[in-house]
Amino acid sequence: MGDRPASPARADNGKLSTLPQLHRFITGHNPSGQAIVHSHNDFLWKPYDADQLAFSVAYTTSEFPPDLNDNKDVESHHATIASDNLGLVNPRGTVLRCVDFAPGYACGMHRTQSLDYGIVIEGEWARMMFVLQDCKPLVVGGEVYGEDLGTNSGLPPSGN
Repeated sequence: MGDRPASPARADNGKLSTLPQLHRFITGHNPSGQAIVHSHNDFLWKPYDADQLAFSVAYTTSEFPPDLNDNKDVESHHATIASDNLGLVNPRGTVLRCVDFAPGYACGMHRTQSLDYGIVIEGEWARMMFVLQDCKPLVVGGEVYGEDLGTNSGLPPSGN
């Protein structure tokens, strides 16, 4: 996704790629009950795997359903991030995590213990499809993407 220099120069926020900077807007309510933007900031990125992958945690909740009153969910999110103990999943809540993959990066086969959503900002979205067991080839614009879907052995290189 996006062009990367041979030796990435990390931005102050940890961003590795030339993709547009992502911004987080947290909404809430003022004392009069009017909807407001509580806070906004740029995503902070944490690089992994020799700068071939970066994570940014946009938001978390630590209970279900979350308590949305008096900014308790926002305070809980900030406490979770400050604890530096957040793993890939939050067992009693949710994690909204953005991932920036370098072109050609191959993630090892794994089974998640979470409900994951994939949103591709830029790049070959069909190549980002998760390998699912017992599924049919994906057809996009009349082109069949049938590379190893369903065998649990990993996607071969696309040649790009």
